[in-house]
Amino acid sequence: VTGATNGVNQLLALTPTSVIYTFNDSSNSSYGTAMIATISGTGAAATVSFGSKYVFASAATTVCGAVMISSTSVYIPYGLSATQSSIMATITGTTIAFGTAVQIAGGAIYNSGYPCACMLDSTHVLVTYGITNTSYCSVFTIAGTVLTNGGANTVTGCGGNNPIALSQLTSTTALCAFTNTMFIATVSGNTVTFGGFFAAPLSIYNNTNSIIKLNSTTFILEGTTTTPQIAIVSVSGSAVTFGNVYSGFGSYGGAPTCGVSVLSSTQILLSYNYSTTQGTYIVNISGMVCSVCYPITQILTGSADHTEISSVYCFNNSSSTVAVDLILGTTYSDSAVIARLSVSAWSSATLNLANCPIIVGAGVALSAFTNNTNNVTITCFGLNCS
Repeated sequence: VTGATNGVNQLLALTPTSVIYTFNDSSNSSYGTAMIATISGTGAAATVSFGSKYVFASAATTVCGAVMISSTSVYIPYGLSATQSSIMATITGTTIAFGTAVQIAGGAIYNSGYPCACMLDSTHVLVTYGITNTSYCSVFTIAGTVLTNGGANTVTGCGGNNPIALSQLTSTTALCAFTNTMFIATVSGNTVTFGGFFAAPLSIYNNTNSIIKLNSTTFILEGTTTTPQIAIVSVSGSAVTFGNVYSGFGSYGGAPTCGVSVLSSTQILLSYNYSTTQGTYIVNISGMVCSVCYPITQILTGSADHTEISSVYCFNNSSSTVAVDLILGTTYSDSAVIARLSVSAWSSATLNLANCPIIVGAGVALSAFTNNTNNVTITCFGLNCS
C-alpha cells in the first residue's frame, strides 16, 4: 500500500473476506487514513484488492488503531502531535464514511505509547492512553457515529506512565496489562476502578505487550525482549493465572515488533519483524501450555510459467526427530499440506516426486513448516519452465 508507514498502522478483520486498514499515509502529509482490503479465493490462489483511501484525520498522525464494533462499524483511536482523538467509521462495501472526531485527551502521546481500546459492548469502548508520566483511561459511548467521552480516570496501582494493553472480559470488565503487571478494570457508568493486580511472567519491552482473546476466560499475552514471548492467561472471577512462557522463536539484536492472530482455539499465528529479519510461526496450544512452534520458511517461488519439483531433500542436523510440512503459499493449515516428512536425528530424508512432481505456479511460494528451523536444511530439485 503506497504511503503506509511501518509501526503506526493496524489491520482488523471485519469478515472472512474483508479487512480494514488504518495507517499514517506518508504519501499524503502523514494524514490518518483508512481503506478496505477484499480477499478473493483461498490458499495460494488468494488475491487481495484494495478500495480507495479515506482520510479520517487531516493532520499528521503518529499512530492509528481500530476496534471492531460490528462488521460495518469500527472505532478508530489515533494520536496527533499534541493530542489524542478518536472517530467512528461506517463501512459499506469498500466505502468508508466517518463521524465527527472526539478528543480522547489533550496532550502529546507519552514516549512510545499510543491509545489502546477494546469494545465493552455495542455502545461502549474503554480507551487507555498515557500523558506525561501518567496512564489514564476513558469510557466512550457510541450512538451511531456519535462519540461521547465520559472523562479521564487515572490508572492506579501499576505505577505506569504509558498506555495499557487491554481486552474485553465482560460488558463491564477488561483484562489489562502494563509492563510486567496484569489487572482487571471494572466499569460503572463512566467510572473505572482497578483491582486484582498480578505479576505477569513475561518481560515486556517498552510496553508493546498485547492481549489476544481466545475465549471468554482465556487469553494470550504477548511480549518481547530480544525474542518474542507468549503465555496463556486464564481468568476466573478476579483471579488471574498464567501458563508456561514460550520463547522458542530465536534471538535478535533488539526487541522485534510482533503480531498475533488466532487461527483456532488450539492454534495461533505469530509474526515478527526486526530490522531485515521477518518470520511467522504456528503455535499450538494445549490447555495452559504453548508448544511446538512451526516457523514458516519460503523455499522458492515459481518461475515465469511454473516450476516442477521432482524431489525434496531434507537434512536434520539435530539430536531429535524433526517434522517437516510442505505447502503451496505461506499460510498454514492442515488442509494446505501437500507433503509431510519425518526426519530422524542426524539423518536425511528424500521425497521422490519423479512420477508425480509438485507444480509451483508462477509467483506462487513453496514453503516449509518445521519445528526446528535452525537445524534443518531443505533442498529442492526440479525444472523452471517458461
